[in-house]
Amino acid sequence: MHIRKNGAGLLARAGRTALLASVAVAALGIAPAAQAVVPADDKTPQDILDSGVNGVGIMYRDDGFVLTGTLINPRTVIFAAHCVNDYTSADYSTVNGGIPVAFAFQADARPGLVNWISNNYRTNTALSVYNVNNIAYHPDSLDPPARSFLYGDVAMATLDTPAVDVPTWTLLFSALPAPSSISETSGTGYHVTINGYGRSGSGTTGNNYGIDFRRKTAENFLGLLGSLDDVDSFLFGEAGGYTQNLYHTDFDDPTRENPFDFNLFKDDALANEGATAGGDSGGPLILDQAFDEKTVIGVLSGGSRYFLEQPESSYGGSSFYQPLYLFWDWIAENNPYRYATAKAGDGKWSDASHWITALDPNYRIIDSTGQLVNGVPTTPGAGAFGEDNTQKFGQLCYQPDGICYDVGTGTLYVDGVPVEEGSSSATPAAATASGTSSVSNYKGKVEIAERKPNAEAATLADGAIRTAQAEGDVTAAALPAATLANGLPGATGFVPDNIDPVASAGVVGRYYDVTLSAAGKTTLDIDATVDRFTISGTGSTLDVTAGGSLTSLMDISHLAGVVNVDGSVTTPGDYFLMTGLLSGKGSVRAPYFTNVLGTIAPGGIGTIGTLTVEGNALLTSGSTLHIDLGANGVSDVLAVKATRFVEDDGESEGET
Repeated sequence: MHIRKNGAGLLARAGRTALLASVAVAALGIAPAAQAVVPADDKTPQDILDSGVNGVGIMYRDDGFVLTGTLINPRTVIFAAHCVNDYTSADYSTVNGGIPVAFAFQADARPGLVNWISNNYRTNTALSVYNVNNIAYHPDSLDPPARSFLYGDVAMATLDTPAVDVPTWTLLFSALPAPSSISETSGTGYHVTINGYGRSGSGTTGNNYGIDFRRKTAENFLGLLGSLDDVDSFLFGEAGGYTQNLYHTDFDDPTRENPFDFNLFKDDALANEGATAGGDSGGPLILDQAFDEKTVIGVLSGGSRYFLEQPESSYGGSSFYQPLYLFWDWIAENNPYRYATAKAGDGKWSDASHWITALDPNYRIIDSTGQLVNGVPTTPGAGAFGEDNTQKFGQLCYQPDGICYDVGTGTLYVDGVPVEEGSSSATPAAATASGTSSVSNYKGKVEIAERKPNAEAATLADGAIRTAQAEGDVTAAALPAATLANGLPGATGFVPDNIDPVASAGVVGRYYDVTLSAAGKTTLDIDATVDRFTISGTGSTLDVTAGGSLTSLMDISHLAGVVNVDGSVTTPGDYFLMTGLLSGKGSVRAPYFTNVLGTIAPGGIGTIGTLTVEGNALLTSGSTLHIDLGANGVSDVLAVKATRFVEDDGESEGET
């Protein structure tokens, strides 16, 4: 079997010169227009162009590689390890000679990436392009048999600026349950969407179009939850030692006339069927119809073709994805974003025992009733080497002989009729008539004025190159105690205050979304910076002392409760006061301060003082302004200072 990665497209000339040159060449019309994701023959690449900003973005390494990733919170993108595991995490940096990396989220990402390079690798939120300040990848992807992508192929990137206006995706940490039956037309019945910025072409020609930095989309049916060994054993009668479960899809010819399409996974072609190609690596496998919301179930690693004459990413080929449920605990640990809330009762912001981590709102599991709910599993992920065979489902088929094998039940079918074990061959010789098949990672190449195939394919006929690792059943183990480091909800012993990562110094980045909802007063006695701050409890109070300050990098939502500001509160976003009380003698700095149904009491109720708003103040008809009148004409003052907020290097700054 010949495997291809789906990932990083290498430019003919690396770095900024190559990308800028490719833009110039394309503008002159020298290079052909190119799209990503390969559609069926009845559609052109133009027909599958995506639009807008949807949280799926392109990653660009300044040494020339491109791939796809998915935003899972304002700071974090999940993608494929094989696109970065050729270097250490410390090698990816905009300083000290490191390799700069960025993610751009617009459907046409070229303007953002060109701006990022031209402006010395700076985030530009207006173009939805974000510089990366840290990368982590699963260590199992470094195992020599993994060839960097066959298992453990999961990575996380941290953005140096919160992506305020980019949608985020939920992640499914449960394995999909096996369907009750496998249909001739819809197979497993699990409908999925694929997205990517890689190569394109057509079902017959494969990925013969290069990368143009535009996002494309297509649909498919999930064909199989099983291993590469399951596929190899069925087609070739021999397993290579690759036992980790993967999610698989195949590319069906609607006419079934293509000589390379033998319907590997039992289902028919959809109207907008497509396959993945070079540059799509790390992109999401989106389960889009099984539940009320769409959710990501896997990240793309690579694909397979089964004849040497077969074009890559053409009819009859298949793609495979790393299931998130196998690595959910690693994902939670390496996600730099933490949702935090204060415990009930009074305490200082600087008191590490005052805080507890909350459940990440983008984590999903399937509960005992089959519903998709916010949660995490009760046991660790099986990983690449754990026992996971009970989760398999789907049918492998060789349609010319009418043979199918159900990996979940172990049943062999001939012309739809189950047969006894050994009564019919499960290794159709015709499938290997060309001598071998090929499996490669989608390391497509972005070329200036020419098209080239993906990275060289390595023959896997020799089982020695796919040696099995020692296996161990970790699924029965209990979860460890929650800590800030492992990312499990319920951890304490930390102070919410953003920390930028420095991989070369071993500094782990942490970014906080803080919500006060429990009854009690939190006294802010330090200078704290968080990504987002919310107060929502009617019995909650934030008291910002004269020596304290709070900076919320995204916005502030004051939905209920009391915020007393004797120091300073700052956000480059907006301060939204829905209900509750804002008081104090300090300053609130925001482009817009909006009071809908809340009360503003400068100085505090019963105390004379001045509360300063630096920015625009909007007080609706339902708002209340409480002014204390004192002796000798002294009274409370709400001072509003006109402030113009401007963008500089991706960060908002104010000018009074």
